[in-house]
Amino acid sequence: MITLTHYTTDKSQPGETPLIIPNSAKTLDDLTRELPAGVYTTFRTFHKSKILNLNMHVERLERSAQLKSRKIYIDRQVFRAYLRAAIAAHPAPENRVRVIVNWDSESKGEAVFLAVEDLRVPDKELYINGARAKTIHLNRNNPEAKATEFIQQTSHLRGELTNGLNELLMVDENGVILEGLSSNFFAIRQETVYTNQAGVLPGITREMVLTILRDREIPVVFEGIRLEEINRIQEAFITSASRGVLPLVQIDDTVIGSGLPGPLTQPLMKAYEQAVEERVEPI
Repeated sequence: MITLTHYTTDKSQPGETPLIIPNSAKTLDDLTRELPAGVYTTFRTFHKSKILNLNMHVERLERSAQLKSRKIYIDRQVFRAYLRAAIAAHPAPENRVRVIVNWDSESKGEAVFLAVEDLRVPDKELYINGARAKTIHLNRNNPEAKATEFIQQTSHLRGELTNGLNELLMVDENGVILEGLSSNFFAIRQETVYTNQAGVLPGITREMVLTILRDREIPVVFEGIRLEEINRIQEAFITSASRGVLPLVQIDDTVIGSGLPGPLTQPLMKAYEQAVEERVEPI
């Protein structure tokens, strides 16, 4: 079950009591497909009542709307009040939250939907032994805007994520691996990290990982790995709000490196977990 609340930016005031509406949708993606198109962001809770980089998520909503030719402003105080209420109403110990903002040409304000589901993270075994991914030829029309149209366009593909397959990696017309359907992609070759910069959604977890890499003086090249180069990389991982840093040990039929999370990825996973605990904040 999804816990849902919503408000409009031109009418809601701080201190209002949010109306919580249980929704029969089974997943956040199902609910997203039912709502009018707009922009969105997705994140998870930590210790039930804390969020990582919440202001960055709100800024991303505003920036995505601007890229869709709509200028919006989300009052942080009102937004946090509705978010606290939605999370408190959902019974799970940890939650996954999606915020969707949409509008129509006649409205002065925007509709803000906050949907909450139980948090599901990859099995611990995948962080120990690594996960698998598959490549597909696809790219976002407007990669820097996080728009719900992308969820509509890829809904038929997400059903392929079964039998241990954790992610689908999008490849452009030049054979360059861009990103995952819901993650950013990193490859490691000769102790240098490669990740594409152009044509990808600038993930918030990705930015945290890049900061950790800079702090550790690990070289980063902002270029994507080509499909024919997969067999020449030693390590790979993906990042997202729900996954954190998840090592990949197989892409398509190619085993990456030794077939286990490598010597650079393993400490990076721990460094990310530590950084999260240092930076999470109450809603």
